[in-house]
Amino acid sequence: MPLVTNARLLRRVAGLRLACVEAGLVHVGYIAGVDAGRRTRAKRVIGAIVGGGLILLGVAEFVVRLDEPGPLLFWLPTLWGGGGLVLLGVFGNGGSARRSVGLVTLGALLGFLPTVWTVVIPILSMVLVVLVLQESRATSTVIQDL
Repeated sequence: MPLVTNARLLRRVAGLRLACVEAGLVHVGYIAGVDAGRRTRAKRVIGAIVGGGLILLGVAEFVVRLDEPGPLLFWLPTLWGGGGLVLLGVFGNGGSARRSVGLVTLGALLGFLPTVWTVVIPILSMVLVVLVLQESRATSTVIQDL
């Protein structure tokens, strides 16, 4: 095949890929050749663990500290706010990838200080932020390449 025909063929394939993505027939990560499904599943599982864990720890602190409401001014906004932001960033489908990264990062930072003693939640929070960043970069790179 001549070089001109190959270039036309590549443009047609790129146009077809973009049309499939816009129609929702193909996931963006599939086009990039990356197993985006595995990364998305991991992001959702870890996001549910981190977000749910922060909210449950906030409920536990609320129940334990009912007699002294002063410390609740620190515990409730950081735990419930951080958990809510993480869950919204992971499971909120209405926003962009940038917004998802911002929400997850802010939620992880809010929940970091009160859960440092658990060791598990901060480590999972960092892993979650990295997963969300990777997914965001993969999505934006594929869209730019198309």
